Amino acid sequence: MFFTQAIDITTEVSVEKFNAIAAAVLKQGDRKTYCNRYNNSPHYQMDGFDLYLNPANQFTNWSADKLSAEVSDYNTIVLYDQSAQSVYYDLLLKGDNVFLTCSDQTACLRIKKIFLTTYLPQIERVFQLDNVK
Repeated sequence: MFFTQAIDITTEVSVEKFNAIAAAVLKQGDRKTYCNRYNNSPHYQMDGFDLYLNPANQFTNWSADKLSAEVSDYNTIVLYDQSAQSVYYDLLLKGDNVFLTCSDQTACLRIKKIFLTTYLPQIERVFQLDNVK
């Protein structure tokens, strides 16, 4: 999917929560390739969907095993749900904000609702993020 829009979801997913999710994927997950550009990416399989981490430097073809296991190496959490209308959902950390990227503004609002009601509660429960604001 080519992303042309982004909606700020920092109120619902803080920078601290984004980093906590990324840290949990790094600590509790494994490595898996989901596209040609990002080989051996940090990965965690949830119930019905997968989480991947993309590197902060996305301008080169890379292999994640060359990076350290530092949360700061990653600025994108990719949610992959093969059964969903939109298969990929990207959470992008940019400065002090977290954005949900999508194809257009209408899609952003629909995807935000789905993400907040379907995916985020499971992520918070599995990674025990209730105390992370």
